[in-house]
Amino acid sequence: MPLDRALRQCFRESSAAVFFVTPNYVDEKYLATEIDYAIAEKQEKGERFAIITLALSQSGEKGLCRSCSARFVYKEPKSNLEGLREIIWGLPMVVGDVHLRVR
Repeated sequence: MPLDRALRQCFRESSAAVFFVTPNYVDEKYLATEIDYAIAEKQEKGERFAIITLALSQSGEKGLCRSCSARFVYKEPKSNLEGLREIIWGLPMVVGDVHLRVR
């Protein structure tokens, strides 16, 4: 399956798109297409789809993405743990009661 169709299918089967932007990031003309696919899914699925962008820092430099929209979840986490927390908080899911079984 060509890459373009495979990407589109993955977005259809997902409930979120998470973009990681590092200081080493170089857009090779794929990101704009992926963002377009994510926005199309958001428009179709509404609250059942999230777009999350994490701009990561490395050695004091921040990742920068001019194409990434601040209309969606856009965070600059200070640590990997904070980044993971932002992803979890941004996902379109509801956690119900947790029942633990003791053996």
